[in-house]
This record gives sequence, structure tokens and C-alpha cells, in this order.
Amino acid sequence: MNTEETIDIKNVLDTVISRKKTIFVFLLLSSIVSVATALTLPNFYKSEALLEAVSSNGTGSSSGLGGDLGSLASMAGVDLGGPGGGKEAELAIAITQSRDFFNSILREYDFVLPSLMAVESYDNNSKALNYDEKKYDNSNSEWKEYSSFMSSFKKPSNDEAYRHFVNKVFKVSKNNKTGYLRMTVEHKSPVFAKDLLEIIIEEVNQKSRQKALEDSSRSLVFLREEASLNRVNLINESISNLIQNQLQTQMMAKVHEDYLLKVIDSPYIPEKKSKPQRAIICIVGLLAGFFLSLIYILITSYAKREK
Repeated sequence: MNTEETIDIKNVLDTVISRKKTIFVFLLLSSIVSVATALTLPNFYKSEALLEAVSSNGTGSSSGLGGDLGSLASMAGVDLGGPGGGKEAELAIAITQSRDFFNSILREYDFVLPSLMAVESYDNNSKALNYDEKKYDNSNSEWKEYSSFMSSFKKPSNDEAYRHFVNKVFKVSKNNKTGYLRMTVEHKSPVFAKDLLEIIIEEVNQKSRQKALEDSSRSLVFLREEASLNRVNLINESISNLIQNQLQTQMMAKVHEDYLLKVIDSPYIPEKKSKPQRAIICIVGLLAGFFLSLIYILITSYAKREK
């Protein structure tokens, strides 16, 4: 560092120190703004659940069957098993993130859409949601629509609600080592977060059970027709094994409520908020105010010097 550079840095430090009042004003204003912002932000709560994806094939396997029988099983819609473990987990993830699944929840549970798109705050004492009166009339269960010069609003479409759901409310992830799934729902109400997560898990299992029963019923019709037409004992024996697998699928679907997702750690009502981190917001605000004050001091000092 040469002498000229040393003198320049010393002048900058002297300028900054001589304008301590300006720095104090910036810090005061930034702290007020950051604290006010942190206090006005609503609390959000995150409910979590740990799940295991359950195989729907049972212990029976027809993976050793091949040739014509393999084609026959494919035509019947029968899963012959084999490698590729974890497909149930991937299926569960795909279902929960699908638009059709979300729309089915909106159809079956009327309170979900307003709770997602029109909630203003949550009352810890009454455990009730407070809705934005400009958007939703909770007493009459009616959406409001208005249009003005400054703003406008109309009932959210299913597509808007779906984007909000997958981007800000619901998250699902898979542990590649254990294969377990972790689902979370984040909302202003800890009660609604827990309730919605329970609805998601229940609906995934219910729809999976229903689809398995429908598919296995169609497969059984096909296989029994083929068995009545075939006179080859070996093929009839293999078809009987396939029929047994389908009957086992029906039994599993009718007996087990946790057909696709087995709950290991149930959804719960969180006591602590997940966001906002008010302390971090205040610290960032103070740092921003400090750096803005330095920039202001340097720019104004340089302008005076040039003038």
C-alpha cells in the first residue's frame, strides 16, 4: 500500500467518523422499519408427518413367469412384481402433487379453499380463523368480488389455489436411504395445518384403495374368462396364481386403511411458529441501514469535494 492510498483510506474513515449522527439516524430509521415489518408479519405454523410407502403386491410374486403368460398378465393389468423398489413412494409423491388430487380435495372439503386463499389471521384463544372480509363472507360461506381503481378481487380459481398449495403450503420429500416420506403443511393456523395434512394422507389411501379394487376386479374378470377358455393345465395353473394375487390385492385393499401410506409419526398441532424469524429480520434491517448510511456519506462527501 503506497502513501497516497493510505491517505485516501484515512480520509474516508475520518469522514465516516465525523458524521456519526448520520449513521445513527440511518440505524434508528432502519431499526424502526425492520421491527415494524417483523411485528406486522403473521405467524406461520408447520405440521409434519413421517410416512412409509406400503407395497400393494403382498408377498405373492409372479416375476418368474414369462413368455405368453407375461403378456397375458400385462393385458389383465396384473403387476408381476420384480425390481424397482420405492415405486410406491414415488407414486404417493406424484399423487399428492397432482392437480386432479388437489381438485378432488376442494370438491369434497368446502372449507379448504377459503382457508387457503382468504385467511387474514388466526386467533390463538378461540382457535378460529379470521377471514378477510373483503374476500370471503364466512357467515354465509360466500366469496366476494370487487373492482376499484387501486385493486380488484374475484373468487380464486382452482388453478390459482393449486399453485399456492404446491408452492407455499404443501411439501413432500423422500429419504433416499430409508425410503420414508416426510410431508409438511405450513399455514397461519396450526390446527388447519394438522387437519389438512390428515386429509391429504387419508385421501391418498382412500383413492389408492378404490383404484386397486377397481383394477383388480377388471383383472379377475379377464383372468376367469381366460381360465374357462384354456385347456392347457400349465397355463391354467399360472392363471390361478394370478387370480390368487388379485384376490390378495382385494383383501389388502378392503382390510387395511393405510393402503399406500402407513403413518409412522402422525400429523400434530405445532406449538412453535415456523416463520417469520423476527430476530433475523431486525438484524438484517440494522445491517442494511448501516451500509446505506456509509453509501450516503461517501456519495455526499464526494459530491461536496467535486463541487
